Amino acid sequence: MAAASDERSIGLFTEQTLELPNGIRILYLDSGAPATDDYTTLISFHGTGLNSYGFTKMLAYAHPNNVRLILCNRRDYRGSTPYTDAELAELYAGEQSFQDRLGIELAHVLAHFVRKSDVRPVSEDRTTGGMVLMGWSSGNNTTLALLGSASVIPKEVYDEIEPYLRELVMYDASCMALGIPRPAGDNHPSTSLTGTTREAAFAKFLAWVSAFYPHPDIASGSPSGLCFAEPGERQTAKLWTNAEMELFCDMDAGIRSWAPDPGPMQATLSTQTHKALFDPELTTRYFPMLTVLYIAGDQTPSSEIWAYIELRRLYRALEDSGMSASARPMRFVLVPGGNHFLHYEMPERFLKDIVSGCMPAM
Repeated sequence: MAAASDERSIGLFTEQTLELPNGIRILYLDSGAPATDDYTTLISFHGTGLNSYGFTKMLAYAHPNNVRLILCNRRDYRGSTPYTDAELAELYAGEQSFQDRLGIELAHVLAHFVRKSDVRPVSEDRTTGGMVLMGWSSGNNTTLALLGSASVIPKEVYDEIEPYLRELVMYDASCMALGIPRPAGDNHPSTSLTGTTREAAFAKFLAWVSAFYPHPDIASGSPSGLCFAEPGERQTAKLWTNAEMELFCDMDAGIRSWAPDPGPMQATLSTQTHKALFDPELTTRYFPMLTVLYIAGDQTPSSEIWAYIELRRLYRALEDSGMSASARPMRFVLVPGGNHFLHYEMPERFLKDIVSGCMPAM
């Protein structure tokens, strides 16, 4: 059983650490529960190089929206257990065992909150209560592991969390997190890091990922409708103070997760995405009531908007062929004027969009 420890209160949240049965420790930030009987517990996992402290602007809007917000730091990030060299070798080699372990560990994290954090039951109409699980950017490869590797989750843990898990939020997933090839012309900074220092590489990544890109024709579904320009002057990271930059960023963890050759893991993640969302052997057997909200900003980087386009294309193709019943029910929401940092640039709107987007399909 996971155990909580090291709690301290910081403004609108408490900072806590839980320990999994295998000794892994996960740091998380907790808004605490609203004073209602039907609140939703939103549990979030961040992306690459940027930890969950960057989501704290959302905390002020949690209780007004009947949400308990829990922001988890993934392994290797501040306060959570680093990966071992053997685990990193599995990651770089694209081993399925790495994703299976992520899925099992995430299941134990959710079980901890069911046991210890007073998660409310899902309402009969599935509009309130329960848990909503969210992955941001590359964090989607963690959250999707719960679904793609559901068959290896210990049965007693699965049975404990299944009644409470109501929704998956895929927040501006990266192509790499889903195993989707990047669009032709993509300017992801990992394609041009030869000869740069670690600090320069991370600075280039931060400028790229936090800028705004006016894509001319997303609806075309073509790379020709995307903006591949260099980052402009408007960048979310430029709004941060030096103290915020230090708090929000985990450069070493981000760089460690950039595999020298991403190819092997990309193949594994592509399979995981299909299994988690579209494989009827999993979607109908594990978490069968779970629905999916995919939310992204329409000025996010090209590889992120391409992930939105391609996954929406796959889902629409299933609908058109009459086979969408084999997939998890999905909604796609594109936020006008939003970049990759909806949680920082427009936290109130973003949280309201999540709450409204998680309503069950009629």
